[in-house]
Amino acid sequence: MECNVELARECVVEDPVFTVIVPVRDRWGARLRNCVGSIALQTLQPLEIIIADYGSTAEGHKEIMETVEPFDCSVYYYPTNEIWSLSIARNMGIRRSSCDQVAVVDADLILESRVLEVLLDSHLSRPSSYISCFIRMLIVEFGDVQMPEGFAELKEIDYWASAGFGGLVSAARSWYFKVRGFDERLKFWGSEDGDLWKRAGLDGMDRYRLNDLNQENVGIYHQYHKGCFSGSLPEHRASTTEEQRRRMRWNKMIFERDHTVLRNNDMWGLKRFIPKREDSFRY
Repeated sequence: MECNVELARECVVEDPVFTVIVPVRDRWGARLRNCVGSIALQTLQPLEIIIADYGSTAEGHKEIMETVEPFDCSVYYYPTNEIWSLSIARNMGIRRSSCDQVAVVDADLILESRVLEVLLDSHLSRPSSYISCFIRMLIVEFGDVQMPEGFAELKEIDYWASAGFGGLVSAARSWYFKVRGFDERLKFWGSEDGDLWKRAGLDGMDRYRLNDLNQENVGIYHQYHKGCFSGSLPEHRASTTEEQRRRMRWNKMIFERDHTVLRNNDMWGLKRFIPKREDSFRY
């Protein structure tokens, strides 16, 4: 079966040392600009940055392309009316990555400057690492952030502490391929990160959080937006539809009851593209 994942924009980076994947659907403007901008300013360079656009409208995709135009990143686009799946969007990027280490970063996060540097050092010293993080869920909405000067201001904003399973997840590319990525049965929202954290433990991975390393300039901030606490707080849960709540219950059931490591089928990530490199066995 052929798929229609489109390489909407190609950015060829010579000898990248780390792949970062940003999954999106109809999300553009300041939040996405802040996210990709913070990745572009990382101390670790050069990077392969992949924007995985799963299901944006034609207009939304155009807005995304305009938002990321200033940055050196590739964009893959899969037009679909299917319900949003963070797992599929992330897997789209993973299957098209080329570096040995791959991090997925939600499109509403801002990374301080040494996040990827510390992640890579950790992977090299502990090869079976599966790294997640605690993030600051900021509770004030704002626009464009001037970086790196703006980090001091972000630290002063009130926040909720995350559960520590995701938002950013980093592991060896070979391990994602071994387990076929994030579980693509998970749709709408919820359990993607906790599920892969559990599977990493079942597979004997060395699981820990970036925050455990006690390094400087590795803060991760979640930018507040409408619906970002869907299902977490009563006032936001009330705005979800019954179908969305049903999906969240289904996700939770998979997380609690499925204790297998290998998920999906060979079409995970909406099938591979033809490899550009000679080491095609990696695909």
